[in-house]
Amino acid sequence: MENLVYRKAENEDINNLVKLRLEYVKADYGEIDAETETTLRAQLNEYFPAHLGKDIFGFLCFDGEKAVSMVILYIMDKPAFVTTPSGRTGTFLSVVTLPEYRRKGIAGKLVKMALEKAKQLGAEFVELQATADGAPLYKEIGFKDKESHYTPMIYKFEK
Repeated sequence: MENLVYRKAENEDINNLVKLRLEYVKADYGEIDAETETTLRAQLNEYFPAHLGKDIFGFLCFDGEKAVSMVILYIMDKPAFVTTPSGRTGTFLSVVTLPEYRRKGIAGKLVKMALEKAKQLGAEFVELQATADGAPLYKEIGFKDKESHYTPMIYKFEK
């Protein structure tokens, strides 16, 4: 494990991005049924090639040939606002490390790489939704609890 390689994801990494995104889903939601996994895999195999390097930036850590950790940065351009005069913001969509590689500083290094990319791209901030396990890492890096006078809400369409 001393020869870990950290790098930005390229098109040849699509399979690793899909695999680790599914690992993230399972870690967050528990096991998923085969039909759901097939649906997610199909969408991800279309999504990543269409977005990678445009508004999605992946960062991977490898132990040999094995991808062991990933961060996905999503960059958005929105209309200007008081808190975002440029309109450009970032969101981390997945931060995942395989269980046997956790608590070794891997995710922290990838998060810092992704933050540097977001800064280079002109993002005014990067936000994320932290799990209880991940929150201490993010706070150590400099993330703060998000305060807002807004109430988070969602409208879901019925299928």
